[in-house]
Amino acid sequence: MTPTTSDQIRAAGTLLALLTAFADLPAADICLRQPDPSADTGWGVRVDIHAGLAHFEQWREALAVPTETIDHRETTHLAWLRTTAEFAGVPVELIGYYTPNREAEQ
Repeated sequence: MTPTTSDQIRAAGTLLALLTAFADLPAADICLRQPDPSADTGWGVRVDIHAGLAHFEQWREALAVPTETIDHRETTHLAWLRTTAEFAGVPVELIGYYTPNREAEQ
């Protein structure tokens, strides 16, 4: 069966609820994400933060994500923190990107 936009309605409602509940958080790139084919989680929300780790931390605290659930990845020129939370019964993937050396200097 071909997925339709009606499959995204629940995640879209959660996106709106996030924006409403956390209107004072730093702006981020927010989108609906496709479901993980290996898991039956349905559509979710993805929050990408490109403005530094302080903004990631504000979102993490707002979503009450435990620090031990954060995955850290790093290459020579880019690093990121990634975690998944649940908000209103919908998975929310939170990713914070940063340049390793630049963040260490701040």
